[in-house]
Amino acid sequence: MKNLKAAILILLLMLGAAPLAFIKPTLGNQANIHFTVKPIAVPPLTDVDPSPYVLHTPQTPSPVGQNFTVEIHLENATAENWASGVQGLEVKFYFGNILDYAVPVAYQTMLGTTGGALNAPILTTKEGFYNATGGEVKEYPYTGAVMYWVAGASTGAAWFGADGLVAKITFKIIKQPNGMLMEPTVSFALELTFTDLADPNAAPIPHDRINGQLTIEASPYQYPPRPQIFVEPASKKGTMNEIFTVNVKIRGEDGAGVSDFWDIAGFDITFIYNSTLLSLVNVTEGHFLKQHGEQTWGWIDTSTPGKVWAVFTKLENPAPSSGIDTLLTLQLQVIYIHDSYPPPTCVLGLVNTDLASWAHPERPIEPWGGRITAVDLPYDPTGTILWGHSVVNGTYTAPYIIPGPAIDVYTQYPEPYGGQGANEHSDAFAPQMMVWLYAKVTYGGDRITNKLVTFEVHNAQGEKVTILENYTDINGIATVHFRIPQTDLIPGGEDPAIFGWWTVIATVDVAEKTVNDTLTFQVGWLIKVVSVEPLNAPYLKYQDTMQFKVTIQTISEQTRHAIITVDTFDAENFPIGEAIWEGDFNATRIAGDPHGTTGGIYTNTLTISIPTWAYVGTATVRAVALTDFPRNGGTAYCPTASANFGIKTS
Repeated sequence: MKNLKAAILILLLMLGAAPLAFIKPTLGNQANIHFTVKPIAVPPLTDVDPSPYVLHTPQTPSPVGQNFTVEIHLENATAENWASGVQGLEVKFYFGNILDYAVPVAYQTMLGTTGGALNAPILTTKEGFYNATGGEVKEYPYTGAVMYWVAGASTGAAWFGADGLVAKITFKIIKQPNGMLMEPTVSFALELTFTDLADPNAAPIPHDRINGQLTIEASPYQYPPRPQIFVEPASKKGTMNEIFTVNVKIRGEDGAGVSDFWDIAGFDITFIYNSTLLSLVNVTEGHFLKQHGEQTWGWIDTSTPGKVWAVFTKLENPAPSSGIDTLLTLQLQVIYIHDSYPPPTCVLGLVNTDLASWAHPERPIEPWGGRITAVDLPYDPTGTILWGHSVVNGTYTAPYIIPGPAIDVYTQYPEPYGGQGANEHSDAFAPQMMVWLYAKVTYGGDRITNKLVTFEVHNAQGEKVTILENYTDINGIATVHFRIPQTDLIPGGEDPAIFGWWTVIATVDVAEKTVNDTLTFQVGWLIKVVSVEPLNAPYLKYQDTMQFKVTIQTISEQTRHAIITVDTFDAENFPIGEAIWEGDFNATRIAGDPHGTTGGIYTNTLTISIPTWAYVGTATVRAVALTDFPRNGGTAYCPTASANFGIKTS
């Protein structure tokens, strides 16, 4: 025992300092005792070649922000390879060559643990991250750290093992070569720059080492969604003498904001309208080119009735313009009212459009081609020009007066959301909301008072719910109301008689002639959490960050504000973290569609850290949409959505 203690003392003195004896290892012989560096992918980084140990990151989705783990193993330290066993070791793992692309996040020394190299108890002289001069780096982020260094010895029995873990080091990828800029795929050695092994007598043990490799593939040669110029509102119904605003805006063809990759620095657009139906009141340049305080130069030509020609360009470019923003704002006035149904329509259109991108001589790809001048992003409705753009026009419908008797039924929502007009639909309602119905009775456009109007209401299954009636007032408008029911038989459920499209038929007799109008509206959760999905679960408690993909859907055409709160609970139902998603949401109005809305689906990925005190096991995530926090008087839009996921230690 005395000789063993003396040998361990000598061993501890040698580890972490200059070794008393050192046998230089060879590389790559897996039959001998050897250290191995094994990069282990965390999804979605799944492409690992086990021999040699190479981690290939995928091109898509981008690996940036993803973690991977490097495991250092001691293998083949069996009695057949070294009869007296392993008592101590020292490892220096260098990662300074990869810091531009991946940075250290955490480490776990595994010596003396289950599955780890050496037998407990362990005495260590070095353990952690160190800089190039050997100084320890303790604070996260580990700025200046270039290597992981561990040196330790067992004060127990010698260790024999075919495979034992020395350490786990976790990295986060922070950069990917840009294929669009012709940056090549990069590869880095995950290198053991120094290794040492000693037996119980402090004798050095011959061994080999096998390094790993990290390969980060360049992002694919793929352009982002093309720019799209569009008119907002997409459709407009006029009222006599009304002045309304039309915005000519820009976005990406995927509906999201236009990418800053396009670096749009100027536009040339012509906006057209029917000058017999509308007159131009005012037109101004929008905000898109001025997002960062830039000065612009250009002109607006309104000399031709029914046409606005606008050309503007940046004079400086401190940062690319991006997102969804306005190129041009117009005010138009209604000057014509029709005398029958249907009324005339016209396009609120875009013709002869062109976009220009700022010069990028560093880009060899088209349309820049390394040139020092601005380049054209031309109009191309076919999508064949990858750097082209498309347009989406709007439509305008003139107001009309029906000769003779007429009735128009609508709800309390403002135009165009209330169903104003013949056989239109109203915006949606939620269960238990009050629905106010209005019916305007006219003759040749003039109001008729003191007429008894009857309203018949049908639910989502076509069943008659109620019949209401009232007289028209001094303005020719009859008013009734009722509240949408909510079943108590399906708690939190969606009763098919309630959830869906409702119908209202309003009738009135004018001089022994019955006229009617039909209104439809949807009933449902105005904003609903469709799902909350844990990504890349289960999560490692001490190194992972939880990620949750939340999908919501709104049936409301009017923009509604919502707070989506995501709360997590561990295996013992302790709250362990939350995330908030707040925004304005709406569905899209579709002209000519009897049920009138589409889209309204939004997704977002939220991250939550795992506290060190959280219990491992099956955890739960719950998400709900709120009108506001309850402390401010807010309530839930919908029932809670939930999902289970795992938290583990290894």
